Amino acid sequence: MNQNQYRHRFTAPGVPQYGGDSAHVRASAYALLSSLYQDQPDVSAVDRFSSLWRNFDNALSGNCLGRRTLLTGSQFCAAWQSSDSRVSLQLRREFALLFLSPRGVQPYESVYRGTRRRLMDDPWLQVREFYRKAGMQKGQRELHPEDHASVELGFMAYLAFMDSQCSAAAGKEEIRTEVAGTQLQFLEEHLIGWIPQLCRRIEAVPEAPYYHRVARFTSALIEEDHERLVVSAKHTYSTCKGSSL
Repeated sequence: MNQNQYRHRFTAPGVPQYGGDSAHVRASAYALLSSLYQDQPDVSAVDRFSSLWRNFDNALSGNCLGRRTLLTGSQFCAAWQSSDSRVSLQLRREFALLFLSPRGVQPYESVYRGTRRRLMDDPWLQVREFYRKAGMQKGQRELHPEDHASVELGFMAYLAFMDSQCSAAAGKEEIRTEVAGTQLQFLEEHLIGWIPQLCRRIEAVPEAPYYHRVARFTSALIEEDHERLVVSAKHTYSTCKGSSL
C-alpha cells in the first residue's frame, strides 16, 4: 500500500449492528476478536456481533467466509445466546486467567517467533515496520505493543473494512486489489505464523471454556481467510497475465 496515500492511526473498528454483506461480517469478526484479546470483554460488542451474525445468515454463504469459520462463528454466537446473565462475569474471569495471570498465555508474536522468545523481540520490530510501510501506526489509546494479538487482529479488521467499502463502491478495483494484497502479505508474514499456536494454548487451559470458542473462531478465520486470499491472488495474477498476451 502506498504510504503517502494511506497515513492513519488504526484501531480495530467497533462492531456495528448492521452491515450489508459477507465482506462486512468478515471485517466485523476481526474487529470483535481483536477486542476479545485486548481487554476485559465488552458485552455490548459481543451482543452487536451476535445480532449481526444472525441478521445476515444469507450473506454468510458468500465467498468471504469459509465453512469452518461459519461453523465456529455460529458456535460462538450460539454459546453466547444460550448463556445466562452470569456470562459477563465468566468472560471476565477467563480473560483474567488467560491474559493477566502467571498461569495464562502470552499473546505476543515475539514470544512465539522471536529468537529469544521474549517481549519486544525481532517480530515486534518487523510488524512495526510493516505498519509503517502501509502508512499506518497503532492508535494513540492502544496500550499493547504492536505485535500483541489484539493489535494485529485490529490491523486486519481495519484492512478488512477498507476491503468491504471498496467492494461496495464502483471504480475501486485497483485499491481493493492493493488492500487484498496487503492482507495476504500480513497474514503470511505474521498472523499465520503464530496465532494458531496461541489458540491451541488457549484451548489447553481447561478453566476457560468460553475462550476455547473464541480461539477456534480465531484460528478458523485467519486460516481460511489466508486460503481464500491465496486463491484470489492466483486468479488475479492469471487474469492479468492473460490480458497482457
